[in-house]
Amino acid sequence: MRLGLYGGTFDPVHRGHLEVAARALRELRLTRLLWVVAGDPPHKRGRPLTPALHRLHMLELALAGEPRMDVCDAELRRPGPHYTIETLRAFRELWPRAELVFLMGADSLRDLPLWREPRAILDVGVVAAPRPGYDPRPVPAWVRRRARLLPGPHLDIASSEIRARLRRGAEARDGDLPPAVRGYIRAHRLYREARAS
Repeated sequence: MRLGLYGGTFDPVHRGHLEVAARALRELRLTRLLWVVAGDPPHKRGRPLTPALHRLHMLELALAGEPRMDVCDAELRRPGPHYTIETLRAFRELWPRAELVFLMGADSLRDLPLWREPRAILDVGVVAAPRPGYDPRPVPAWVRRRARLLPGPHLDIASSEIRARLRRGAEARDGDLPPAVRGYIRAHRLYREARAS
């Protein structure tokens, strides 16, 4: 079994994330893809995150009807800061015979050396999804050599831009959000204040 673990805050999940996931299933020949919702990522301290349960519910709505994709709340159930290497080791214990692939946004490759045990994370097998205009030069050479880039065209959509638009009182661009996620954000008035909550 080839098991993909797609890590991120998904704040909010958008069509670009979904396109990356679908491409990863095909290109990497994954049996299943688990979306691992980051609970308390140490590298994002100081940036307000939408409460984890909202991010989890939005993902569940976005993945409805996707039989080979599931939401994973493993990091949300553990207390304290959550380190990717600990999550990967927990999955290795659960599925010792599975071939694991860790999928992440290519923008995170630049900061990967600051994560706990970055070389051990790369040992698992990292595949990064670049957005249009991605510049690999700031990524350390030892990371670039070991991380694969997911091939294909990628949508230029960023959660940070969606949050900024919604905070200003504007709507997300047409097609950026799955309709069920857009409805959830409206119903819960997410991202409307200066602090995403």
